[in-house]
Amino acid sequence: MFFFWRFILAHLMGDFPLQPAEIVKWKQTRLSGVVAHCVIHFFCYMLVNLPYISRPEVWYCSLAITLTHIAQDYWRVVSIKRWGTPDNMWFLLADQVIHYFAIFCYLIIFGLYDPPWLARPQFIETPVLMACLLIVATFFTSVLVFYVNIGWGDRPHAAKVFDDEHLYGIAERFLVMNGLVFLPVAAWAFIPAVWLGRLLTTRWRRRFDFTPANLLVGNLIAVACGIAGRLL
Repeated sequence: MFFFWRFILAHLMGDFPLQPAEIVKWKQTRLSGVVAHCVIHFFCYMLVNLPYISRPEVWYCSLAITLTHIAQDYWRVVSIKRWGTPDNMWFLLADQVIHYFAIFCYLIIFGLYDPPWLARPQFIETPVLMACLLIVATFFTSVLVFYVNIGWGDRPHAAKVFDDEHLYGIAERFLVMNGLVFLPVAAWAFIPAVWLGRLLTTRWRRRFDFTPANLLVGNLIAVACGIAGRLL
Protein backbone atom coordinates (compact mmCIF):
# COMPACT_ATOMS: atom_id res chain seq x y z
CA MET A 1 0.00 0.00 0.00
CA PHE A 2 2.99 2.23 -0.65
CA PHE A 3 1.36 4.56 -3.19
CA PHE A 4 -2.06 4.31 -1.56
CA TRP A 5 -0.95 6.18 1.56
CA ARG A 6 0.97 8.73 -0.50
CA PHE A 7 -2.14 9.57 -2.55
CA ILE A 8 -4.27 9.67 0.61
CA LEU A 9 -1.81 12.14 2.15
CA ALA A 10 -1.93 14.30 -0.99
CA HIS A 11 -5.74 14.23 -0.90
CA LEU A 12 -5.81 15.27 2.75
CA MET A 13 -3.38 18.11 2.02
CA GLY A 14 -5.49 19.42 -0.84
CA ASP A 15 -8.87 19.01 0.85
CA PHE A 16 -8.06 20.50 4.25
CA PRO A 17 -4.96 22.66 4.94
CA LEU A 18 -4.82 23.84 1.31
CA GLN A 19 -8.54 24.54 0.99
CA PRO A 20 -9.17 27.82 2.85
CA ALA A 21 -12.61 29.38 3.22
CA GLU A 22 -12.05 31.52 0.12
CA ILE A 23 -11.71 28.44 -2.10
CA VAL A 24 -14.74 26.83 -0.46
CA LYS A 25 -16.84 29.91 -1.32
CA TRP A 26 -15.39 30.02 -4.83
CA LYS A 27 -16.32 26.36 -5.36
CA GLN A 28 -19.87 27.03 -4.23
CA THR A 29 -20.42 29.74 -6.84
CA ARG A 30 -18.36 28.84 -9.92
CA LEU A 31 -17.08 25.76 -11.69
CA SER A 32 -13.71 27.51 -11.97
CA GLY A 33 -13.43 27.28 -8.19
CA VAL A 34 -13.89 23.51 -8.34
CA VAL A 35 -11.26 23.25 -11.08
CA ALA A 36 -8.79 25.43 -9.16
CA HIS A 37 -9.28 23.31 -6.04
CA CYS A 38 -8.64 20.11 -7.98
CA VAL A 39 -5.56 21.54 -9.71
CA ILE A 40 -4.14 22.07 -6.22
CA HIS A 41 -4.84 18.40 -5.58
CA PHE A 42 -2.96 17.43 -8.75
CA PHE A 43 0.12 19.34 -7.61
CA CYS A 44 -0.16 17.65 -4.20
CA TYR A 45 -0.13 14.25 -5.92
CA MET A 46 2.98 15.27 -7.83
CA LEU A 47 4.67 16.63 -4.71
CA VAL A 48 4.24 13.58 -2.50
CA ASN A 49 5.27 11.29 -5.39
CA LEU A 50 8.20 13.45 -6.48
CA PRO A 51 10.77 10.60 -6.25
CA TYR A 52 8.61 8.58 -8.68
CA ILE A 53 7.54 11.37 -11.02
CA SER A 54 9.37 9.74 -13.93
CA ARG A 55 6.90 6.85 -13.91
CA PRO A 56 4.12 7.52 -16.47
CA GLU A 57 1.55 5.61 -14.43
CA VAL A 58 1.98 8.12 -11.58
CA TRP A 59 1.01 10.94 -13.96
CA TYR A 60 -1.90 9.00 -15.49
CA CYS A 61 -3.25 8.02 -12.08
CA SER A 62 -2.92 11.57 -10.73
CA LEU A 63 -4.71 13.01 -13.75
CA ALA A 64 -7.52 10.45 -13.57
CA ILE A 65 -8.06 11.09 -9.86
CA THR A 66 -8.06 14.86 -10.46
CA LEU A 67 -10.66 14.67 -13.24
CA THR A 68 -12.86 12.42 -11.12
CA HIS A 69 -12.46 14.85 -8.22
CA ILE A 70 -13.70 17.70 -10.42
CA ALA A 71 -16.79 15.73 -11.38
CA GLN A 72 -17.51 14.64 -7.81
CA ASP A 73 -17.05 18.09 -6.25
CA TYR A 74 -19.18 19.74 -8.92
CA TRP A 75 -21.89 17.15 -8.34
CA ARG A 76 -21.73 17.87 -4.61
CA VAL A 77 -22.15 21.62 -5.20
CA VAL A 78 -25.09 21.04 -7.57
CA SER A 79 -26.76 18.55 -5.24
CA ILE A 80 -26.58 21.03 -2.35
CA LYS A 81 -27.44 24.22 -4.23
CA ARG A 82 -30.05 22.95 -6.69
CA TRP A 83 -31.46 19.77 -5.20
CA GLY A 84 -31.43 20.80 -1.55
CA THR A 85 -29.27 17.95 -0.29
CA PRO A 86 -28.35 18.70 3.35
CA ASP A 87 -24.72 19.81 3.64
CA ASN A 88 -24.04 18.02 6.90
CA MET A 89 -21.53 15.78 8.62
CA TRP A 90 -22.80 12.63 6.90
CA PHE A 91 -22.46 14.21 3.47
CA LEU A 92 -18.89 15.25 4.37
CA LEU A 93 -17.95 11.74 5.49
CA ALA A 94 -19.63 10.09 2.50
CA ASP A 95 -17.83 12.49 0.17
CA GLN A 96 -14.47 11.58 1.72
CA VAL A 97 -15.15 7.84 1.50
CA ILE A 98 -15.99 8.17 -2.21
CA HIS A 99 -12.75 10.09 -2.81
CA TYR A 100 -10.71 7.38 -1.06
CA PHE A 101 -12.49 4.64 -2.97
CA ALA A 102 -11.76 6.41 -6.27
CA ILE A 103 -8.07 6.65 -5.34
CA PHE A 104 -8.05 2.95 -4.45
CA CYS A 105 -9.67 1.98 -7.78
CA TYR A 106 -7.35 4.10 -9.92
CA LEU A 107 -4.27 2.75 -8.16
CA ILE A 108 -5.41 -0.76 -9.10
CA ILE A 109 -6.20 0.27 -12.69
CA PHE A 110 -2.77 1.85 -13.22
CA GLY A 111 -0.84 -0.88 -11.41
CA LEU A 112 0.24 1.18 -8.42
CA TYR A 113 -1.52 -0.75 -5.67
CA ASP A 114 0.37 -3.26 -3.55
CA PRO A 115 -1.92 -5.40 -1.38
CA PRO A 116 -0.79 -5.27 2.28
CA TRP A 117 -0.10 -9.02 2.34
CA LEU A 118 2.35 -8.62 -0.57
CA ALA A 119 3.98 -5.37 0.56
CA ARG A 120 7.53 -5.52 1.82
CA PRO A 121 8.27 -3.95 5.23
CA GLN A 122 10.15 -1.03 3.68
CA PHE A 123 6.97 -0.08 1.83
CA ILE A 124 5.41 1.02 5.11
CA GLU A 125 6.41 4.68 5.37
CA THR A 126 5.94 5.92 8.90
CA PRO A 127 6.41 9.64 8.03
CA VAL A 128 3.63 9.47 5.41
CA LEU A 129 1.23 7.77 7.82
CA MET A 130 2.17 10.23 10.57
CA ALA A 131 1.46 13.16 8.26
CA CYS A 132 -1.97 11.67 7.45
CA LEU A 133 -2.79 11.33 11.15
CA LEU A 134 -1.61 14.87 11.83
CA ILE A 135 -3.91 16.38 9.19
CA VAL A 136 -6.82 14.27 10.43
CA ALA A 137 -6.25 15.37 14.02
CA THR A 138 -5.93 19.07 13.16
CA PHE A 139 -7.54 20.41 9.97
CA PHE A 140 -9.97 17.58 9.18
CA THR A 141 -11.27 17.57 12.73
CA SER A 142 -11.87 21.33 12.59
CA VAL A 143 -14.15 20.82 9.59
CA LEU A 144 -15.83 17.86 11.28
CA VAL A 145 -16.44 19.90 14.45
CA PHE A 146 -17.94 22.65 12.28
CA TYR A 147 -20.52 20.21 10.89
CA VAL A 148 -21.14 18.51 14.24
CA ASN A 149 -21.91 21.92 15.77
CA ILE A 150 -24.49 22.50 13.04
CA GLY A 151 -25.97 19.04 13.56
CA TRP A 152 -26.26 19.68 17.29
CA GLY A 153 -27.95 23.02 16.71
CA ASP A 154 -25.03 25.17 17.82
CA ARG A 155 -24.94 27.44 14.78
CA PRO A 156 -23.19 30.43 16.42
CA HIS A 157 -20.09 28.25 16.79
CA ALA A 158 -20.43 27.06 13.21
CA ALA A 159 -20.35 30.50 11.64
CA LYS A 160 -16.83 30.03 10.28
CA VAL A 161 -14.64 27.01 9.81
CA PHE A 162 -11.26 28.68 10.32
CA ASP A 163 -11.86 31.61 12.66
CA ASP A 164 -9.61 32.23 15.67
CA GLU A 165 -11.38 29.68 17.83
CA HIS A 166 -10.93 26.89 15.32
CA LEU A 167 -7.26 27.80 15.00
CA TYR A 168 -6.93 27.46 18.77
CA GLY A 169 -8.45 24.01 18.43
CA ILE A 170 -5.99 23.05 15.69
CA ALA A 171 -3.06 24.13 17.87
CA GLU A 172 -4.47 22.26 20.86
CA ARG A 173 -4.95 19.00 18.97
CA PHE A 174 -1.50 19.37 17.39
CA LEU A 175 0.07 19.54 20.86
CA VAL A 176 -2.03 16.69 22.23
CA MET A 177 -1.29 14.34 19.35
CA ASN A 178 2.44 15.06 19.23
CA GLY A 179 2.70 14.78 23.01
CA LEU A 180 1.17 11.30 22.90
CA VAL A 181 3.51 10.30 20.08
CA PHE A 182 6.85 11.65 21.25
CA LEU A 183 6.70 12.09 25.04
CA PRO A 184 7.24 9.19 27.45
CA VAL A 185 4.06 7.73 28.90
CA ALA A 186 4.89 9.20 32.29
CA ALA A 187 4.69 12.69 30.75
CA TRP A 188 1.20 12.21 29.31
CA ALA A 189 -0.12 14.12 32.31
CA PHE A 190 0.74 17.26 30.32
CA ILE A 191 -2.42 16.76 28.23
CA PRO A 192 -4.80 18.13 30.90
CA ALA A 193 -2.41 21.09 31.18
CA VAL A 194 -2.93 21.81 27.46
CA TRP A 195 -6.70 21.73 27.92
CA LEU A 196 -6.45 23.96 30.99
CA GLY A 197 -4.23 26.38 29.07
CA ARG A 198 -6.80 26.65 26.33
CA LEU A 199 -9.55 27.26 28.87
CA LEU A 200 -7.57 30.08 30.49
CA THR A 201 -6.67 31.57 27.10
CA THR A 202 -10.24 31.64 25.84
CA ARG A 203 -11.51 33.10 29.10
CA TRP A 204 -8.85 35.79 28.98
CA ARG A 205 -9.97 36.67 25.43
CA ARG A 206 -13.61 36.49 26.58
CA ARG A 207 -14.46 33.77 24.10
CA PHE A 208 -16.26 30.58 24.92
CA ASP A 209 -16.16 27.96 22.18
CA PHE A 210 -16.18 24.90 24.42
CA THR A 211 -19.08 23.19 22.72
CA PRO A 212 -19.54 19.44 23.22
CA ALA A 213 -18.14 18.93 19.72
CA ASN A 214 -14.97 20.81 20.59
CA LEU A 215 -14.51 19.05 23.90
CA LEU A 216 -15.54 15.53 22.96
CA VAL A 217 -15.12 15.01 19.22
CA GLY A 218 -12.02 17.15 18.79
CA ASN A 219 -10.06 15.81 21.73
CA LEU A 220 -11.11 12.18 21.23
CA ILE A 221 -9.83 12.27 17.64
CA ALA A 222 -6.58 13.95 18.75
CA VAL A 223 -6.01 11.29 21.40
CA ALA A 224 -6.86 8.47 18.98
CA CYS A 225 -4.47 9.84 16.34
CA GLY A 226 -1.76 10.28 18.96
CA ILE A 227 -2.05 6.70 20.17
CA ALA A 228 -2.12 5.43 16.57
CA GLY A 229 1.00 7.46 15.79
CA ARG A 230 2.70 6.03 18.89
CA LEU A 231 2.06 2.52 17.65
CA LEU A 232 3.53 3.09 14.17
